[in-house]
Amino acid sequence: MRVTRAQLRYIIKEALEEKKRPKPKKNIWDNIRAKQARGEEPSEPGDEGYPDEKTWHSATNEADLSEKKKKGLWANIHAKKKRGEKSNPRSKSYKAAKKAGEKINKKAKRKK
Repeated sequence: MRVTRAQLRYIIKEALEEKKRPKPKKNIWDNIRAKQARGEEPSEPGDEGYPDEKTWHSATNEADLSEKKKKGLWANIHAKKKRGEKSNPRSKSYKAAKKAGEKINKKAKRKK
């Protein structure tokens, strides 16, 4: 069987494109689903194949919640005051903070 130049170019082009395509990485959930499909029991802590702490936190997004906890509105207001900046009284955040502060003050007066 003879291969023409056009066919050879096509075969080479396909092979190069196949190498360029990124192979999907398997993550922890793919491994867990594959194990369930095989009918195996889940690994116990300490067993081979059980995810370590870092892997588990990254897979369950617990790392994002604990590491990237956002500062509250009041922290931003206090930081601005320390820098000597003034908040814009027309901004939504300023109005919300002022309203929340007034609400807190009213509750404190009622308790007295």
